[in-house]
Formats: sequence, structure tokens, C-alpha cells
Amino acid sequence: MTVIDLRDDMYKRRIDVIEIEDGVIYYAEELNTRGSDSVCVYGYSFDDSAEQLMSCFVFDDAGYIQHYYTGKDSIIILFENSGSTVWIVKIDKKSGDEVYRKRIPLIGAFCDCVAIDDDNILIYTKADKEHKDMFNRCLEATNCSLIANLYDISRNERHFVKDFDTAMLIRNNMQTFTAKGEEWMLLNDSFGSALEKQRIVEKLNISDDELEESIRVISKKAFLSGVRQKEEDTKPKKIVTAGSKGSVQLECICGDDVLMRARSFIHNAESYCSIPLFGGSITNVLDITGETFFTDSDEGKIYSVSSNGDEVELVGRVNTDVQITYPENIGKIVKCIDDRYVIGESKGDRDFVTVYDSELDLKDVYQASGKIKGNILVLY
Repeated sequence: MTVIDLRDDMYKRRIDVIEIEDGVIYYAEELNTRGSDSVCVYGYSFDDSAEQLMSCFVFDDAGYIQHYYTGKDSIIILFENSGSTVWIVKIDKKSGDEVYRKRIPLIGAFCDCVAIDDDNILIYTKADKEHKDMFNRCLEATNCSLIANLYDISRNERHFVKDFDTAMLIRNNMQTFTAKGEEWMLLNDSFGSALEKQRIVEKLNISDDELEESIRVISKKAFLSGVRQKEEDTKPKKIVTAGSKGSVQLECICGDDVLMRARSFIHNAESYCSIPLFGGSITNVLDITGETFFTDSDEGKIYSVSSNGDEVELVGRVNTDVQITYPENIGKIVKCIDDRYVIGESKGDRDFVTVYDSELDLKDVYQASGKIKGNILVLY
């Protein structure tokens, strides 16, 4: 494991780490100078221990919030203040140059956003005074109070998304992968946790259709093409479903399979299961009824976590066979690195990151925020 401590370099700076990639940390700094708010984006090179200023945005109004997205080649930042306009900034990772900056008027007031890739952003809006009647008509047609528009940065185009069900799936839970020479989106519609859905089933007499959960897949190209061509049906393919008798929750992509958490309400049993990315036979991976688990979604690893007094036992159950006992007071576990280091974090008035070395039985506590990529821990 490598620990990169930037606390001295960033002392008293309001830093938000965006991404760690290829020996560079991308981060943003919030500034207030002479009454004006601004956000500057930097790239920090591990090798040179130096930062490069990539972009700086000075707000024309107070109360802006920034949303970050990192694509293959770009960093995209959307600035919004819950109003009827947003700013979108795009930065090229390799050159460090700002390649796009535009103020975009919205239909309605900003509610949420999801970046599909380096060029396409879905922006969700809610009713404002100017467009109240239009939103009421959409509510009658879709039973939803929001609308979605696709903004294509490279083409400077805006497209209304007619298939709002798919747009909402993308908003709620999306993971991406590459297969068959193209990029795909894996989507999960759910009622929250399996226990929440089970309580709904027990209290209400609702049909399977109304309670259906599913994990679905659609190619990014097919979805974007359908939106641009104003198609009302860009429905993704369902690869697994659950009605009123159970629940399916997307965990992560693991190789060529989807790893999910499935619960049977009839048998009161829960397990981790896998299914091929494009559908097929379901394989029961691990029965988990009555146990507590931690999932490392980045690496597709699953651990059981059991408390024993002042200690916690971490046992690898899927894609890892590690067995570590660590102190309970390290905070919430966020990662196990190199089958040796357990990383915990505690958030409050002050943030703390704890690194426990299981081989040396040593614990280091840092007053810091942390960001992890692979076996690299950045403290700031």
C-alpha cells in the first residue's frame, strides 16, 4: 500500500479530491476572495510533487454547488444553485486545458444530474413558476414530477428524454462496463433495501407488476441514439427480475458477471448470486442470512464482518480468502488493501482516517479526509 499525505501541502485549503489516476490526483479547491466565490481545479503529480492549475471558475451568484464527473479523457464539472441555469465546464486530463465552458438555460429548476460519458449529461429538473403547467402535464402522463433532458456537449444539443422510466433508472443506480466492443449501462430499479420492500409486501396487497424490481442492461450507444431520435421506448433488457415474493439489489460487476444480493420473502433467506452480464442462469454464490457483510464494489470482493467485544473479524468470502482481526474503534471499514491493511473512517466535526496493519499489529490514525484508488490512499 502507498500512502500519499498531502495535508501539509493543502493545510487550511478547502479541498475536494475528484479522482486518482495514472500518478495524478485531480482535486478542486473552493476559494473566497474579496467577497467572490470560486472553484479552481488542479492536477497533482505524484512524481513531481507539484500541482498544475487546470481551470478556475468564479461564480456570478452565491450558493453554487458543484457536481464532478471523471470520464476517460475529461473531467466535467456542473455548477448549479437549484435555479433555472447551470454552468458546465470540461477539462482535458492530458493537456490540463479547459476545452468547454458554457452557461445553459434549463426548462424548470435544477434537481439532479448524471453524466453518461465525457460528452453527454442527463439533467433532471422540477417545476418552476414559468413552466408549472408543462410539468403538470408531464406529471399526468408519467406519474413523475420531474423531466429529463440530455445535453450533448460536443454537439451543443439538447434532447428531451421521452422514455422517462429509463432516465430515472440511470439516475437511481447505474454502473458501466465495456463488452462486445462497446460501452454498456447496467441499471437497477429497486424499492430501497430488501427489508423495506418486504414490509411493503406484508402491509399492502399490491400486484407483482407494481412491485417488480429488476437489473437491466442497455448499450450506451442505443440509449443515446434513441433519445436523439425522440424515441419513446429505449427500454433496457431485463436480465433478472423479482416481484412480490423477493428482491434483487445490484452489488457490482465482477468479471463477466453481475453480482447481486437476492432475498426470498417466502423462505426468509438472503444470498449473494451472480448472473451473466447479458442474462442467463443464476448462480448462488453465498448464503448470507443473519450475517453482516462488507462489499468492495471496485474489486468485486465480499467480506463477512463480525464483532467480538473490542475486535472485529474480517473474513474474505468471495474473490478473497483473507482473515483479519482488527480493533473495533477504527471507525467504519471502507477498504482492505493488499489483504493486509484495513482502512476505516470516522466522520463528524472532524474527519479521521485509520490504517490498521494486520501483520505488524499497528494502528495509525490521521486527522484527515481520505480517497482510495487501488492500493493508493491519499490523505488531505
